[in-house]
Amino acid sequence: MTTIPQELVEVVLVDFDPVEDRDSLRAISLTATNFAGPAQRILFRSLDVRAYEVLGWQRTFERALNLFNASPHIAPYVKDLTIRLPLKAALEHHNVLERLLPYFSGVRRFILDGVGVSWDGLQPGLQSALSTFLLRSSLEKLHLIHISNLPVAVVTIAAQKTPVLSLQNVFIDRSAEISPVSAEESTPPPLPCLNYLMLSSPHGMQSHLVQELILPSCTANLRRLVVEQSAFSTELLRAIAPTLTDLSLNCTGTRTSFTLPLLPHLVTLELQVAPSWESILPAWLPATLAALSDAAPGLHTLTVRIALPVLDAYARKQDLVLPGTPGTAAALAAVDAVLYGAVSRCIWELAMAGAKAAAGVPTVANTLLSGMPNCADMAHCALVFARFRAAVERNVARMRAEGALEIRYAERMGYVESLP
Repeated sequence: MTTIPQELVEVVLVDFDPVEDRDSLRAISLTATNFAGPAQRILFRSLDVRAYEVLGWQRTFERALNLFNASPHIAPYVKDLTIRLPLKAALEHHNVLERLLPYFSGVRRFILDGVGVSWDGLQPGLQSALSTFLLRSSLEKLHLIHISNLPVAVVTIAAQKTPVLSLQNVFIDRSAEISPVSAEESTPPPLPCLNYLMLSSPHGMQSHLVQELILPSCTANLRRLVVEQSAFSTELLRAIAPTLTDLSLNCTGTRTSFTLPLLPHLVTLELQVAPSWESILPAWLPATLAALSDAAPGLHTLTVRIALPVLDAYARKQDLVLPGTPGTAAALAAVDAVLYGAVSRCIWELAMAGAKAAAGVPTVANTLLSGMPNCADMAHCALVFARFRAAVERNVARMRAEGALEIRYAERMGYVESLP
């Protein structure tokens, strides 16, 4: 075994998945010395750790610390790290996590999940360790979830140093301070690195957060934005209009039409919408799209992503009925009228929960249908998508004739699963 060239070992293992092939990688790492390193690099490439064992989840802070203490060469293999913060009451875990964080020197993508956690409820030592880790210049993607009273400096410095940043249910505290960091960690680059920002707050965007993000020191280089449609998002859009090229607006909570501010460099736009009672499209959509050519004169591709609800008994009936209603036909025809000639490409995407694929979608149907665990869900999604496709093709006739129309299916994923 030891005579196999190292390059060949790397080629053999390149397609192994750190999650699906975990048992195989463990066995391979024990096969021979020259297999151990490559197998371990894949095995520990992605790591999700938390305070407690939950439903058989054994990757706890304590276990990870013991592993890295015994084998410190493994820790730099971790490139994709998820940490579930411990609650205020679990003080014993604060100390363990504080000692664990310095091991992760090679992390490029970091998810910090703090459900039920307030920053000021963390022990000072853990606050200091987290601040140092979050503000490292080596992070390429940073995702902060469900954290309250986060010091504003964490967000602003992260925006200056991290190309990709997402904030979901993150509430900042302008009065909170972070522990001192080194000069190298605190010195911002000449231009902020942030070019892709995702903001999500189902309970309402915090105005203080928006005020910080519209500063040029945070978003002067921003190209791509994912955000919920609101008055705050409009304010943010005005601030980043000179650089924005790619916008995704979550409009599932929108009830009336709106007008985008002038976005002269916008090339792609995605609108995620929810159906109404009478139509698979919301009533406000045609009026909103009618103003697109003035707001985004350079727009090339528009995606309308229709998010259907979770598959319960009532939703199943509605899913089957909505594509064929008079309201759907009228809304689609109205959209066809206002978009014809306004965009080069229009994508209609149906997103459903509860299935991996739908029949009739060339990119996924042939590869995934045979592996579906729930045939009833699969058949339902296939039927709904077939009716949706027929309705779009029938009523968006002019764009279809122009060759500007694309219809596709997508599975609705959870927030964490959808993060880049």
